[in-house]
Amino acid sequence: DVAWLAERLAPLRPVDAWTARLLDVAEEVYGINGAGKDPRSETRLLLTRQDYLPHSDGRYLQVEINTIAVAFAGITDQLAKLHTNMLRAHCPELTPAHGRPLPDNAPGADYARALAAAHEAYLADVR
Repeated sequence: DVAWLAERLAPLRPVDAWTARLLDVAEEVYGINGAGKDPRSETRLLLTRQDYLPHSDGRYLQVEINTIAVAFAGITDQLAKLHTNMLRAHCPELTPAHGRPLPDNAPGADYARALAAAHEAYLADVR
């Protein structure tokens, strides 16, 4: 809903040139009141990265959804291993009985498969 988004982000326009430009592009492409392109009418691929931190009760809580820094998909597995080793060395009380405080996380191959599937869907749409 471009109109809703533009309304919520309007206070940022005068102080954040990046956000102002993104809003300008969205309004130009989609129209402020849905008068332009319908974002739901075309196939889209959304690659996101969600960040979690351990909570004191043992749960992992989501702290961020990032749509720009997905380039880290290729190094996420190594970063998770680094964080696991750091937790073991410096915060052993956060290491559960099975010894692995962070789940395995290697999205790079999934991202590659998603890109290939999106490319095939795009080709099917334009043919």
